Amino acid sequence: MISNFFKDVYSIYRNAPATTFPYDLVETLYATFAGGLTKLSEREVWLDDKMTNHASHRIYCPSGTTVQNSDTLKFGTRTFIVKWYDDIEIKSGHHKEVLVDEVI
Repeated sequence: MISNFFKDVYSIYRNAPATTFPYDLVETLYATFAGGLTKLSEREVWLDDKMTNHASHRIYCPSGTTVQNSDTLKFGTRTFIVKWYDDIEIKSGHHKEVLVDEVI
């Protein structure tokens, strides 16, 4: 069962306006979720609107997880930038796969 693979806890960070002057965007904790991480054997490449995108890892998470392309995911000391996400319809609400690039 895929949910047995969700052993790690990830934090989703989003840019939000600061509450004090000068009101710049700051990285803010949005949510956490349980998931599983796999390293891609090679950098996965795909075309999106005629642009080439790269990803280094795939994170599996519950289908109800809200992830956006502008999010940053953190797991311990590791940081990942969301590149793409897809709901897997093996059966309704099975899981979501998030392609990410690790920040080194």
